[in-house]
Amino acid sequence: MKVTPVAKRYALAIYQLARKKGFEKELLEFLNEMEKLFQDKDIFFYFKNPLIPSEQKQKLMESHLGEVNSLIRNFLRVLIRKSRIVLLPEIAEYVEELKLKEDSIVPVEIVSVSDVPVKEIENIKEALEKIVEGKPEVEVSVVPELIGGVVIKFEDMVIDGSLRRYLEEIKQIIKKGMR
Repeated sequence: MKVTPVAKRYALAIYQLARKKGFEKELLEFLNEMEKLFQDKDIFFYFKNPLIPSEQKQKLMESHLGEVNSLIRNFLRVLIRKSRIVLLPEIAEYVEELKLKEDSIVPVEIVSVSDVPVKEIENIKEALEKIVEGKPEVEVSVVPELIGGVVIKFEDMVIDGSLRRYLEEIKQIIKKGMR
């Protein structure tokens, strides 16, 4: 998901406040739960609907919050009042990014046609440690459509060594040759 500049500003503000006041872990857990909640399209569209008054949205949110830090509660009130509550999934994503950066962790996704052996994952981690600033944290996804090979995604880079990509390149070369 692309995080908008507005969501980044809100995320940075609440994250810095959480670090300063010592409720960083609670914020991360809360935002994770809210992100899951907003995956429900009905809930998302309810909060996005401009015809529903913000007071009504506030009451609904308050009824489901339970025990939560007062600063988080106030943050949500501001988001609702300014009609920015639908940015919550983006805010959650960016807060997670900020936390990973602070901890010098670089998320790495390895997409493969089958499970990747632990030794290969360790080799990839070692290679990435030499080119990224931080500690690579690897997540492996199995996607049979790749046919073969792997795709490695980290930071803003994609290393596509999949057989599907090679076949697509060959297809394009053949198409050009037939003209």
